[in-house]
Amino acid sequence: MGNLIKMDWYKLRTSLFFNVMLIVTFVINLACAIAFPVITRMFMPNSAVQEIQFSSILAKPMALDILPILMLISLVSFSYSDNANGFIKNIAGQLPNKGYIVISKFVVSAIHNLIFMVALFISTTIGAFVTGKVVFDNDIPAGIATFFIKWLITLAFSAILLFITTGLRNKIFASILGVLLGSGFLSLVYLGLNTLFQYKIDINAYAPDMLFTQVNAITNVFILNAILVSVICIAVFIPLSYKIINMRDVK
Repeated sequence: MGNLIKMDWYKLRTSLFFNVMLIVTFVINLACAIAFPVITRMFMPNSAVQEIQFSSILAKPMALDILPILMLISLVSFSYSDNANGFIKNIAGQLPNKGYIVISKFVVSAIHNLIFMVALFISTTIGAFVTGKVVFDNDIPAGIATFFIKWLITLAFSAILLFITTGLRNKIFASILGVLLGSGFLSLVYLGLNTLFQYKIDINAYAPDMLFTQVNAITNVFILNAILVSVICIAVFIPLSYKIINMRDVK
């Protein structure tokens, strides 16, 4: 298992697609973090220099909410790569349990997501220092908690997408779902369902993509929901993927 994780980690960090997507994410987020305050000052030239709380950067490391799309597309590419090049047959033949492939992919996907989250945080922080005054406030611990809860939610995304790419071997569906989850487009679907069922259950409070943008430990919003939904998604989809890949022949 350890060697398999090391191999997957090596493949990830040497992947051209992963590195390009990471750089693009960093550059776009940095540009947005700088451009938005600059444009605001163009229309409001007499406004005071904006004070930005460091905890708010931790709680919302993205300057542009749709940037998780790039992270999830990169994740789909990585999780399906062994199927795409046929290398998975060689790997499976050397393992006592084919399910180890799922576990290894999930562990490395957690690192993958954390790298993207840190890149978003760093670029937003640089933008904040360039355009405003960063204040190190008392809510930094809560900001850190929010950051890692958001990362936990990305692990729920990983579990779902791994189930589709590794379990069901469907990259196209996984890519479409990754775009929908990362863009927040499904909020329109949730709105329709909430309206249809007259908000008897607010789907936004349980959908992982909505929780990713709304959870906040500073304001105590959806903390328990985010943790429970993430843990449930991981506990359901990783064992399912593990079981499916063990039940069938690897092609």
